[in-house]
Amino acid sequence: MKKKYEIIIYSVLVVIGLVIVSLIIRHDYFSNNSVINEDLSNYNSLNKTEDNNFSQTVSDEDKIVDEQEEEKEEENKEETINPSEEKEVTLTEKVEEKKEEKVEEEEEKIEEEKLSTKDIIVINELETIENKTVDLLKENKTSTASKAKGIFITLVDFCFFDGKINDITFKDLTAKGQEKVLQIVNKIDMLIESKFPLYKEKITTKTKQAFTKASELIKKGANNINEFSQEKLGDDNYQAMIEEKDELVLYTKNAWSLVKNFSSSIWQSTKEKLTTWYEKFKNSD
Repeated sequence: MKKKYEIIIYSVLVVIGLVIVSLIIRHDYFSNNSVINEDLSNYNSLNKTEDNNFSQTVSDEDKIVDEQEEEKEEENKEETINPSEEKEVTLTEKVEEKKEEKVEEEEEKIEEEKLSTKDIIVINELETIENKTVDLLKENKTSTASKAKGIFITLVDFCFFDGKINDITFKDLTAKGQEKVLQIVNKIDMLIESKFPLYKEKITTKTKQAFTKASELIKKGANNINEFSQEKLGDDNYQAMIEEKDELVLYTKNAWSLVKNFSSSIWQSTKEKLTTWYEKFKNSD
């Protein structure tokens, strides 16, 4: 009987042991599965994030490449001008140039209309003298300087004394004509000065200041006729030229072939008559 109880107890213990082992095995199984599932979940999540990051990176790179290509296309468009567009631009420029030329011609025409017949006669003659002066200064002769001085003395005679060009005096000209004349005379003065620096100071000792002053007044009048007047030359400078009349006339005679359409009855007179002329000139107006 006792042995029978022992067997029953032993069997119960065995069954309990088996149940406990079974429970332990089951617990370990589900625990492992849970870890595995969690690892798989983390792995999938990590892969998904990496995939998203990769996709974003690829997308950003593609976007940058697209932007660079668009910029290059824009630059190419700017650099490359369609032949038809270039032709159109050229035609437009030509049209604008024609318009400008037409405006300039009209302005010149209006300018000429303001000039009198006497203005035009004198201006044309002075332009001829300017061209002759250019040719003269190309020569390397001993007489070149003397002739150049004679030209300037003749021009000063016309602008400040009673000199005439084709029987027309400086006072016969319009204000616009006088300004044009002074512009040409100033050009001639500068041409001579470029070849013979300080030439006016070497005409005569006594007239050095007189011709320098005359040159200054001519230059001012060339810019604005209102800045010019014969009286501004001053009494002392007029008197100095009158005093040196004979020597000045010699210079003008040397240049006669260049200024043969100029005339001056006063300069051909005596100093006394020239002085009388100046007194009348000074007291006139």
